[in-house]
Amino acid sequence: MAAALSSLAQRLQSYVPDPRRFPQDPWVLVAVQEALAAALEGNFGIGAVLLDAQGDLVTKGHNQVFSPYFRSEAHAEMVVLNAFESAHRDVTRVGKYTLISSLEPCPMCFARLLTAGIGHIFYAAPDAGAGMVSRMEDLPPVWKSLAEGKELGLAKCSPDLQKLALEFFLVTTGNDQRLKDRASCEAVGN
Repeated sequence: MAAALSSLAQRLQSYVPDPRRFPQDPWVLVAVQEALAAALEGNFGIGAVLLDAQGDLVTKGHNQVFSPYFRSEAHAEMVVLNAFESAHRDVTRVGKYTLISSLEPCPMCFARLLTAGIGHIFYAAPDAGAGMVSRMEDLPPVWKSLAEGKELGLAKCSPDLQKLALEFFLVTTGNDQRLKDRASCEAVGN
């Protein structure tokens, strides 16, 4: 895994955001840099950022489920919301705030984001196995109603950054065989 992370880190370091073509590239880049930080600490490679109504960075964070100690709820989105809510106790309306995650939020994180009232929720890479944003039809009615009027979906970022975000997650979860299979298919032109 160390070699794979080193290679991914080099690709990430050389990536130059293109906000003209991909408006959310700069913030997705920060989220993916947080995913790298998570991976280097021995956590799942997922990062997130929270932007205020003006589009300025409020806080950022990454998955901390395993390190510095085991905390099952310390997903990247949870870490970001905990930090924000602790530091900004006077802010109770966040409908104009934007959360960008490197990976599609899981059911727990998505429910928390909806409960918090975050108005714009984006992710760089879909998570076909556990992502909840793309499976809104599976939500209970109360969560569906909380999602109404929110802007939800894939971030407006480059395919290269989207791929990096997914690769950080897959490598750190031991699913990097999917990456090897995909690389083999691409090498033979499939």
